[in-house]
Amino acid sequence: MYIEFYNLYITYLFILVFFFFFFFFCMALRGNLTNKRLRNKNITMSSRITPLNPKPFLNSLVGNRVIIKLKWGMEYKGIYN
Repeated sequence: MYIEFYNLYITYLFILVFFFFFFFFCMALRGNLTNKRLRNKNITMSSRITPLNPKPFLNSLVGNRVIIKLKWGMEYKGIYN
């Protein structure tokens, strides 16, 4: 009786360890592929950040209908003067 439980215990332990290593192997493989994908991209950053002036954009909207949405969900609709 003890031998049967011991064999069953070893079998379940083997299955658990197998799936544990299989899961982490797949996760590691997925991480390596993601890192390789990121490493192969040529990411270039500008040496200096130039500020954008919103005035020309806002001047182009004068007289047009606009909808202004605030971050907390409130909306203002109307004609921009």
